[in-house]
Amino acid sequence: MGNALQLVGDAVGLPSGPGVDWAALDDEQFEQLCYDVIYAHPKFDSATIRKLGNSRSRDGGRDIEIWEMPLVRGGHRKKWIFQCKLTKGKSLGATKITDIGDMLDQAAANGFGVMTSTLIDATLYTKLDEVCGRRSVAQLNFSSLELNRAIMRNASLRNRYFAS
Repeated sequence: MGNALQLVGDAVGLPSGPGVDWAALDDEQFEQLCYDVIYAHPKFDSATIRKLGNSRSRDGGRDIEIWEMPLVRGGHRKKWIFQCKLTKGKSLGATKITDIGDMLDQAAANGFGVMTSTLIDATLYTKLDEVCGRRSVAQLNFSSLELNRAIMRNASLRNRYFAS
């Protein structure tokens, strides 16, 4: 069975390794990678994407803004904000992401996501659920697990950011 799974993975372009080497990226490259993952995501209208400044700029917690694709022509679209965190620790906790509610209100966002190179811990998920839930803001978060999956499925991203 293992050989069959490996063959299928090889056929669709999934590498057999454990994932990507986050240490190969600096903060700016990580934000660029996040931009490219969101740009390629079918949920979003890539023509509306904006990267807000450099990785260490005063962006108010807004690294990437994008509008989602409408479900029907002329339908309501949600504005999404993504915050990118290249983290060396074991997980990203609630203390590392602050003022989410103020940022969502100021940006008039209907969607929010965190993109990080590590796991998102329970304290941050709880905080996100509370803050976004009170505002009826949708969430789409990318921990290292979801980012790894997106990168492994996209040979262009793998080659651009992690070519050896």
